[in-house]
Amino acid sequence: MSTCPKKNGHEVLESVKNHPDLKHIPIIILTTSSSEWDILQAYREHCNSYIVKPVDAQEFFKITSVLEDFWIHTASIPNKKSSS
Repeated sequence: MSTCPKKNGHEVLESVKNHPDLKHIPIIILTTSSSEWDILQAYREHCNSYIVKPVDAQEFFKITSVLEDFWIHTASIPNKKSSS
């Protein structure tokens, strides 16, 4: 049994953003890559935000808290019924 992923993150992002029922879902890239190519490619593929994970655990938890606050409590996104 192989543990290799069948798709990389860019391929998943592209699949989601090209799917008519999923393309409206906000996608936040949280990655270890700070490669300019990865950042540009993710935005070309319509990610909504690209965040490089900090190495420090405390900073990581701070970022996840900010993300949760923004996407759960601040941002307005359509629900499935209204987006159909």
